[in-house]
Amino acid sequence: MSKKKKRFYINPILYLFYWFVKTLVLIVDRLYYAKKYLVHQKPLSDIRRPAIIVANHPSTLMDPLNVAKEVNGIVFFLANAGLFKHWFTNWFFSTCYCIKIERKEDVQGKRMNNDQAFRDCDHFLVNRNGVLYIAPEGTSKVERRIRPLKTGTARIAFSAEKVTNFSLDLEIIPVGLTYSDPLNLRGDVIIEVGQPIKVSDYKTIWEENARKGVKQLTADLQTEMQRLVVHTEPENDEIDTLIQQLENIEKTETDLSFYDLIQQSKTWVQQLIHFRDQQPNQFEQLQQNAQSYISQLKQYNITDQATQQPNTGFDYLIIVLGFPFFIYGYINNFLAFKIPYWVNQKMDLYPGYYPAVKNMVGLITVPFFYWLQCKVLSSWFPAPYWTWIYLFSLMPTGLLAWNYMKLYERMQRRRCFERLSKQEVNTIQAMLKTRREIIEEMKMLLS
Repeated sequence: MSKKKKRFYINPILYLFYWFVKTLVLIVDRLYYAKKYLVHQKPLSDIRRPAIIVANHPSTLMDPLNVAKEVNGIVFFLANAGLFKHWFTNWFFSTCYCIKIERKEDVQGKRMNNDQAFRDCDHFLVNRNGVLYIAPEGTSKVERRIRPLKTGTARIAFSAEKVTNFSLDLEIIPVGLTYSDPLNLRGDVIIEVGQPIKVSDYKTIWEENARKGVKQLTADLQTEMQRLVVHTEPENDEIDTLIQQLENIEKTETDLSFYDLIQQSKTWVQQLIHFRDQQPNQFEQLQQNAQSYISQLKQYNITDQATQQPNTGFDYLIIVLGFPFFIYGYINNFLAFKIPYWVNQKMDLYPGYYPAVKNMVGLITVPFFYWLQCKVLSSWFPAPYWTWIYLFSLMPTGLLAWNYMKLYERMQRRRCFERLSKQEVNTIQAMLKTRREIIEEMKMLLS
């Protein structure tokens, strides 16, 4: 067997390992995210091969996992060379379906050499009809916009098509990832699959001028990816900040789902840019009002929801009746879920790595402590059915404890707001007046 074939030889043990990890990812996905929205004209599970999947990169290792788990079969990943520096990570990523690619920050001023990476991509796409995952922004950053794409995806695609004289029928499939809370547990995630781009459509322009073909394909890919997220240009931080502040209020006013809220925010981008350019004074007033209101919410440690939605008798009933279940779930899940948070804090990593670290550590701590606790219980209650009942109670009561704490936190913030309404009457009335002005300005803007 040649060296090249060995590079993509799927060892049966590694193949089983891949599907074992994928199964774990699917389980963790159900637990980590409260709700997942998979939006597509054609599902990723039905993509034809060969194909290149590209996605934005706001949440480091969680991004490729969230996309790859939707694809049938094995996905190879283009991974930055920095992940291969240590002997163990070099072995792990080289073995587990990753192709090393060098970036400027990986070579520290030296000349990049990605010849082997391009040969590997050619072989994988052409001879294996594979699915390759690329994050074309090059680096991960916790933001919603699409940063300027690197040209590597287009160059890899043209390189593979060149091998077959453009008969490969390679497609590039853009994906937009949007997280409601990219750093913490139980947020929502939107995986929006865009229109596939056929590389062969660019054959003529590439043959006339390869550089122009690469730029055109990259530009079209950038445009399609921008359509899939709430995209604002890098110089428009003020627009992105304002949209997120308005989302905070809109969510309370309309109780939109996260998906519907994001679709609405996409339409706000151009409207706000037009509003800023045509009526700069009114735009500045809206900006100041939103900033003032959100700053006051943070100052008093309350939420917009707390200013509008009172605690109900049903909320108090849940708090009282659910307390024993909360205690049971909290105690029995404390170490399994708390240790990943402690490890995350001790490592002092870039925030984008938080969810990946918590998930990876949790894959160890959750089964270990569940097993240990079951062993202890079985020594007290030898009858096996008690152990099974206990085991199957752990995860549901853990999630119940989490939701109980979120409800308690929401109720406490409402109580805090009610106390402030009595103690600082003028301040709270002024704050609510500002909120009403923001809503009126939003209605005028979007009418």
